[in-house]
Amino acid sequence: MYRSDLASPISLENDFGCDLNINGFSINGEVNFELKYNNERFSEEFINHFSQGFIRTLDEFVEDCDKDDFTDDIRVFSNHPDKKNLFIIHSANFGSEFFYYLAQELKDEYSFYVIEPYNLNHLKSPLTSVEEFAEKYIEIIKSIQPEGPYYIGGFCFGGSIAHQMAIQLKKQNEKVDKLIIFDTNYIKDKELEKILIESQLLFAYKHQKGGVLNPKEIGVEEMVAQSKLVGGIWLKYEPDYYNGEVLFFKSTKKPDNLMGKLNMVYDYISSKKASGYEEFYNDEKLKIIEVPVEHNRIFSVKGLEIIVPEIIKFIDGSDSNE
Repeated sequence: MYRSDLASPISLENDFGCDLNINGFSINGEVNFELKYNNERFSEEFINHFSQGFIRTLDEFVEDCDKDDFTDDIRVFSNHPDKKNLFIIHSANFGSEFFYYLAQELKDEYSFYVIEPYNLNHLKSPLTSVEEFAEKYIEIIKSIQPEGPYYIGGFCFGGSIAHQMAIQLKKQNEKVDKLIIFDTNYIKDKELEKILIESQLLFAYKHQKGGVLNPKEIGVEEMVAQSKLVGGIWLKYEPDYYNGEVLFFKSTKKPDNLMGKLNMVYDYISSKKASGYEEFYNDEKLKIIEVPVEHNRIFSVKGLEIIVPEIIKFIDGSDSNE
């Protein structure tokens, strides 16, 4: 049990630099949160309302995690027999947890599914090309929806897979109604792309080491090895032309404190209309939406304010390019 006489790890005289501060800690298997606030800025009524909302969100998250909707290959956030299925493909380094807030915004509008990183769940039989990922993921979505029309999206590396899935489905004479790409890039200069992928691996390692990505208690080194494998796969991928409807979200905020060649990479990406993918789409069927956040914060509150209504308009046809 939590004892109120535990010493505070931070002096009460410390200047936090913010007006609202939440600390979480776990003692004897019990999770606790401590909230401190500036009472000159926030009323007690507001703080009570905020606290209730915070607890309610935590309860929803725990309830969602407790549901039997996890499989090795796909996460089901919602399943509505009378609504369209939206299939989202994971990024290079993150699984369905990265799309949690996007799912919360869209799960009542559509049946919302996220494909989990296949190689992390099948360590002994990894996929070795974007084309193989696309083929496998088509099998997965067809186990849920045997025939089109399909609505597919992907973030970062997952955008490349989603792009390839759309191409393969078209070759199978299946209908891909809408393709949604979240900040995926194609860089003709392989050295620059290698630098970008290495920086993403570094970012992933930091989060993996902290236990952010460890759903099956896979060792950090193994996860990093899989990330390196994905990096190599991405470098080898050469996209083909796709002539369908595409909604492309482009992150426009450059991360702070970039240096040297990495700075050159982001300048290169920023100079391209759709981060290099514009040459693989029909310009008349391509809608580009700029999102003023960093790449890894594209599903932040600020990002979602732009992304969610655009997805609904795009899928439901009220603002299509057809």
